[in-house]
Amino acid sequence: MSNPTAAHGAGSQSGASDTRPRRAIAYTLAMLIVTQVSACAFVLSPRVAPELADAQAAVELSVHFTVGEIREIGHPGFDRSHANDGLWTPLTMVEKVGAGIYFLEPYDPERIPVLFIHGIDGTPRDFRNMIESLDRSRFQAWAFHYPTGLRMHVVVRILHGLVDQLRRKHGFGALFVTAHSAGGLVSRGYLKSMLSNGDQYVKLLVTFSSPWEGHRWAAVGTQYMFSPVPSWFDLSPGSEFLMSLREPLQHSGHRIPHFVFFGFRRTPSIVMTESSDGVIAMASQLPLWVQEQAERCWGFDVAHTGILSDGAALKRYDSLLKREADRLPRSHR
Repeated sequence: MSNPTAAHGAGSQSGASDTRPRRAIAYTLAMLIVTQVSACAFVLSPRVAPELADAQAAVELSVHFTVGEIREIGHPGFDRSHANDGLWTPLTMVEKVGAGIYFLEPYDPERIPVLFIHGIDGTPRDFRNMIESLDRSRFQAWAFHYPTGLRMHVVVRILHGLVDQLRRKHGFGALFVTAHSAGGLVSRGYLKSMLSNGDQYVKLLVTFSSPWEGHRWAAVGTQYMFSPVPSWFDLSPGSEFLMSLREPLQHSGHRIPHFVFFGFRRTPSIVMTESSDGVIAMASQLPLWVQEQAERCWGFDVAHTGILSDGAALKRYDSLLKREADRLPRSHR
């Protein structure tokens, strides 16, 4: 991707006059996609995007994903450079710095675990402010760090398997889930999978700035890029994965409350013509089906990633966690 024109022209050695315009179009599309770095992580990279087969291979390697290792939020493995690896060469990231569910402190059976799930090209460090403001007398932070180039249904299966291992080991009765951007799509897919198994231990879902209807540039990337990232297929509007998330989060009488935080900007964005948080369109953050199913929706005049450190959003989030914890039976608190 570091040389989009060369990639697009590979295999075509004749008709130079015809090739040049096509190369210019491909380069322009690549640059437009690159501008969406905050949410969809279409960033310049010297690496080649993984083939779809790599995603399936990751499932076979999921037994090697970390389950419950303790890491501080400032751990080098959570550095942004490794997030780039996770986007373009997922298995390389797993081999270099690991992936899985990490504890940010020793497990405490007396406190409710809060699982944080980042978005594409993100890391657990995106939640630093949120985690540091967490009431540690009542909650403990867990972080799911995963290679975001994988197909999302693969990530969902890996996450489900890891949480199942932790539950068998620790037997916790309640789990809260917090997710940002495309991490919200992963989390909702995971909760659907959990509910279909008859499990009811997840008691709360909170999502921030998630693209429930996908992102149009993901579709552009899958159509025009020489080697598109597999997760872009699932982020494309109307994808099978996105459509599957619309089912209500309830099964056999158990319903998971879903609270939605969204961002908007009063100032215009150069790359977004519609109302947005600068990266994700409001129409994607707040489709009608999300508004109908959510317990509450709160909006903040902040940029896409800025919502995770906004003072007003953090205050609302903190109050929400405490209120939902108070509603649990004492055995689950």
